[in-house]
Amino acid sequence: MNNLKPKSISIFSVKVDEISMNETLEKISEWVKGDKKRYIVTTNIEFIMAAQKDRNFRNILNNSDLSIPDSSRIGWAKKVLEEKNLFKKLFFWLFFFYPKLVISDNFPLVTGTDLMLAIAEKSNVWPLGIGLIGGRKTVAKRASECLQQRYQNISINYSLDGGKVDKNGQMEKDYLEDLKTQKVDILFVGLGHIKQEKWIIKNIDKVPAKVFIGVGGAFDYISENIPRAPKLIRELNFEWLFRLIIQPWRIKRFISLLEFMFLLLQKPNID
Repeated sequence: MNNLKPKSISIFSVKVDEISMNETLEKISEWVKGDKKRYIVTTNIEFIMAAQKDRNFRNILNNSDLSIPDSSRIGWAKKVLEEKNLFKKLFFWLFFFYPKLVISDNFPLVTGTDLMLAIAEKSNVWPLGIGLIGGRKTVAKRASECLQQRYQNISINYSLDGGKVDKNGQMEKDYLEDLKTQKVDILFVGLGHIKQEKWIIKNIDKVPAKVFIGVGGAFDYISENIPRAPKLIRELNFEWLFRLIIQPWRIKRFISLLEFMFLLLQKPNID
């Protein structure tokens, strides 16, 4: 059993663990056998920027059991922040939109969607009870059906749409009584970033699950409600561009990227 904590970096006072997919799965395998409750956050640039304005959210990220690197730009930011040579630093800036060319090969990328699918694949060897909560309309139930079709041995014991959730993670309707009666070892929460993490913290002691994972829009991709970028595009790190093309409203999220770039200029060194 590997109880060592993964190596972490701090980018603008936000913890990110340098942990691979296999290492993450190994941790989860240990945790579902124990009694302690754990939660995992999927940290990306939006998370880091939101944490600059929301101290509570920053504390949630930093106190997480795992803060997995959900964006290749985190590896890029580490490279820029650690570089002391001004000319090299400026050179790295040219690759903001294609960070794969400059980040170290050993810096991991673990997206929420890929982690969810990897756990589902482990259903052949892990006797897990899985729950899904979140998404719009019937997305959670459709995602559950898609997973059951793809992984015949998976045990999804709970799936429910999240409904409206406020900025403090409070649901419009309380579904916890239904959830308490189900065997759920891992609960995937797809209520949107910030809201889902705050919901987890509010309810982690009320829900009989071992591991809570905020997965953002993963339900949409798994249910095929929204097409995911082809594998080649994902491997080239252009999934962000694919998402922007099919969801033009995401242009608003690029404001966070611009703010992040500006913050890098203000604070040029890693924490």
